Amino acid sequence: MLLPQTVRPLRPKLARGLAQQLTVPPRSKPVISYGPAGRSAVSGHVATVFGCTGFLGRYLVSKLAKAGTQVIVPFRDEDEKRHLKVMGDLGQVVPLMWDIRDPDTIAECVRHSDVVYNLVGREYETKNYTFEDVNVTGAQLIAEVSMANSALSNLVGGVKGATESITYNLPGPTVHSYASLLNLIQSVTYNSIGFAPTIPKSVMMTASKVAQAAWWPLLSPDEVERRYIDDVGTDAKGEHWQGDWDKFGVTPEEVENLAITYLRRYRSAVNFSRPVVLPSTRGTPA
Repeated sequence: MLLPQTVRPLRPKLARGLAQQLTVPPRSKPVISYGPAGRSAVSGHVATVFGCTGFLGRYLVSKLAKAGTQVIVPFRDEDEKRHLKVMGDLGQVVPLMWDIRDPDTIAECVRHSDVVYNLVGREYETKNYTFEDVNVTGAQLIAEVSMANSALSNLVGGVKGATESITYNLPGPTVHSYASLLNLIQSVTYNSIGFAPTIPKSVMMTASKVAQAAWWPLLSPDEVERRYIDDVGTDAKGEHWQGDWDKFGVTPEEVENLAITYLRRYRSAVNFSRPVVLPSTRGTPA
């Protein structure tokens, strides 16, 4: 005869710990994290990073994999994704071949993911892909296929036309020019930087259009257009944008206070440990 087993209630501290490891996304199954903290952890989340082989994408993959998230890294060229494999623990970085025009390969990349990042982008057109193909049509296809995935809880990145998008303005506390930023880099790194003359926009635009005849990527007219856009904007009262930092609970930091963190590596061995000297001319407060 089987005796009935007594079910003991969990201790309060243990129950709270288990509750903290449980996450229930809006459109997904419950996610349970376990394991030691850091690289060998398992967060329970699966993320797909389109554009993972680019400048920003590789840092995002590293950040996610180090936190224990399994990362799907779609790629087109075998040699472009090799460096991503070592960014996570065994089995945490999963490469899958894809095509931005093929919804079936996109669906396979997002099939098990509850977070999708779209970081695909180029500053020049090729014979196979135009700006429209990459930044509009491709982004819309990724959004539509991703939103059709029932497990998806978050879609982040360049999406147009498929989902409702919100634009946030996040300006720094100080208005800088190219000249003031170059002065800052020169002072912090102790390296002399040559200052190129200011060229009229019409001349640069003509030169960039001629450069499109070359088969290798050069400065595009679109990039010239963006370089001549002033990022300093005003609100309805005519005052500088204060930004939407309050929506995120973040206070912007002055770039001078953080410059040495990113620029020390560009110092020579002789100047590596020298104190930080900021330029006498700085940006104007916003």
